[in-house]
Amino acid sequence: MNVSARGAGLRRGLLPVNQLDAVSFLKLGGRFTVYGCFEGNEISKRHAERIKELLAHRLWHELSTRNLCPPPDGSLRIITSALGKPAVMAGNRIGPPISFSRSAGSILAAACASGPQIGLDSASPAEFPHGYPVWKICYPHEWSDALRITGGDPHKAASLLWSVKESFAKALGSGFHLFDALSVLAEYTSKDNETLCFKLWLNDKAREKICTFSSLSQCRQRNGRHFDLPERENPLFSNIEYTPGMAFARYVKQKFAWLTVTFIDTPFSP
Repeated sequence: MNVSARGAGLRRGLLPVNQLDAVSFLKLGGRFTVYGCFEGNEISKRHAERIKELLAHRLWHELSTRNLCPPPDGSLRIITSALGKPAVMAGNRIGPPISFSRSAGSILAAACASGPQIGLDSASPAEFPHGYPVWKICYPHEWSDALRITGGDPHKAASLLWSVKESFAKALGSGFHLFDALSVLAEYTSKDNETLCFKLWLNDKAREKICTFSSLSQCRQRNGRHFDLPERENPLFSNIEYTPGMAFARYVKQKFAWLTVTFIDTPFSP
């Protein structure tokens, strides 16, 4: 379904005249997921924020019409955590988990029914030219699997691994602000039609960083000031149950890019 930006209720002149492609409704790993994309070129920061609100409203509406979450009630806004993880709110109600990504001038969004956290990323093989230092983003066994999956294409293999790992980092809520791609271990598990499935883990050092930041952020919100962390490990670390992420990647030929959605059932909350 294509809905013009002007027809979606936006003020004339607020956004460039492009198309909002909404909505693709998928079932990934047993979870209902809705996906939307705004096609455009040279989208300004001001327009980008408005487009995200438009996408969030449309995806929330699509989930609610299928009785997967309550409908939005009140004016919609997008808020972000200290590390940039987005959440959509309408009035005082928080909406379904949502994630955004930008690729080749497009703004992408994915949302799922309440429950797991979600991370979305898109990466193009063109972003990983010949000679790209793949050892900075993956381990030898991950690289071997990615090359085998992509038919020996190093550009596709590198962009696949980056998309899978960054979507996991987004689902955690930190992105790659606290750790790098080598802190994430990606295990290829299966292929379902054109969708590649991965299981992902975070190493202990990166987990500690997230827990420490989370505790610090909560204390700052309570006290409104900065303070030094103790040298010993954060006491909250041992009390947090951690489960791996599940990533679902598909190569979208029309965009010449990988599109990956990752779910985490018991996430950290930076």
